[in-house]
Amino acid sequence: MKRVIQCLLTGLLLWTSVQGNAQSHQEYYQTLQQWMQDMKKVQFPAPGQYYLMHLRMKMVPRNKYLENKETEVKMIAGATQLVYETDQVSIYQDERNLYQVFHPQKLILHKSVSSNDFKQRQAYAQQMTLLQQELFAQSKVVQVKDGTYQGQPIKLITMQVAPKAQQRFKVKKVVYYFNLAKKYLEKQVVHFTDAHLLENQEIYYLQLNAHYKGYVPATAQAAIQAGKYRGYTLETSR
Repeated sequence: MKRVIQCLLTGLLLWTSVQGNAQSHQEYYQTLQQWMQDMKKVQFPAPGQYYLMHLRMKMVPRNKYLENKETEVKMIAGATQLVYETDQVSIYQDERNLYQVFHPQKLILHKSVSSNDFKQRQAYAQQMTLLQQELFAQSKVVQVKDGTYQGQPIKLITMQVAPKAQQRFKVKKVVYYFNLAKKYLEKQVVHFTDAHLLENQEIYYLQLNAHYKGYVPATAQAAIQAGKYRGYTLETSR
């Protein structure tokens, strides 16, 4: 779960070879910085507000004998609720209960939690956000190219991580596929150092909605009792 969140806070095709000058590099740095600040505002919703993040992640291992992993993630976060869903596992959490649903095994693990446990999850997410900001602060734009993504013009902005920060975060550079017209990050590719198990990670942002109005289970327990998990085994740990 922590790995998924980290991947979510870290932290985010055809192109020509037109590189921006130093002045435009600073401009694009500020553009990405503003986008990250806007994202920070909606990552921790106020009571009654829900934030939707829908993305696809592809992880490319450094060992060529290991299989590339690709998964689609849908996460809805509220002030006291979390819904996290993939084709392999779903997680529903509020201030009282945590349900982990393992789809291949048709197994549901239930654990009672306290409001303090939920606050710890929020504190961890905030910590990951701070680390992401620190990584960004220790990076600089080294290249800007014009490109297209799904038929729309974008900027491919490459940020190089400072040497000391590379040692700490095991990240060498990040390439952002940014749509200036929509002011939206379509995709990002994180390139890791040789010390990391992954060669790179691609994150495709399918939908980001800071004011989600769709269905949200009233409680974590309600999500399990909705009838979609008939035939699953429920186990409760104390």
